[in-house]
Amino acid sequence: MAITPATPSLLNALHDEREGLRQFALRRLVHTGPQVIPYLIPLLKDPKEFTQETAAIAVATFGKAAIPYLLEAMVSRLRDRRAVRSTACR
Repeated sequence: MAITPATPSLLNALHDEREGLRQFALRRLVHTGPQVIPYLIPLLKDPKEFTQETAAIAVATFGKAAIPYLLEAMVSRLRDRRAVRSTACR
């Protein structure tokens, strides 16, 4: 499992409007290794449920290696919520 010449194109494809291409990229990126986890985490909040599900499965395949990234995403989301509440109370 390593970064390949195709990896940058696959990472770019994660933002493509064509769902099929995004799904293909997600499935291929799993084979490059846990270094792609930070690129997969934002897809857990994708508006398309199928993309969320595929991203969750992809992240889960990395097991314990994904935990720090998932925790950071959760902490970041909590910080964002607190900032919004703080601003709204002013």
